[in-house]
Amino acid sequence: MEISEYFGAWYKVLPVLELQRILPILDREYSTKSIFPKRQDVFKAFKRCSLNNLRVVFIGFDPYPQKDVATGILFGNNKDTPEDKLSP
Repeated sequence: MEISEYFGAWYKVLPVLELQRILPILDREYSTKSIFPKRQDVFKAFKRCSLNNLRVVFIGFDPYPQKDVATGILFGNNKDTPEDKLSP
């Protein structure tokens, strides 16, 4: 997948060389380990919020890193996730 597909307009303000370094590392890690959220959701926030609509940025650790719970959005979980599955 092309870097611009992950990041849309964000591509203009993110360090391209760093992205080019990170993406192969992510691909390698996802191919050898169980990591959550799903690979396609790692940069989901960039797709969900365009650069032009940004008002505030929160940075934090996903408290729900379990399979089928982590969404790639800070403090988010799938709407169909039962409460008992939200405990780490």
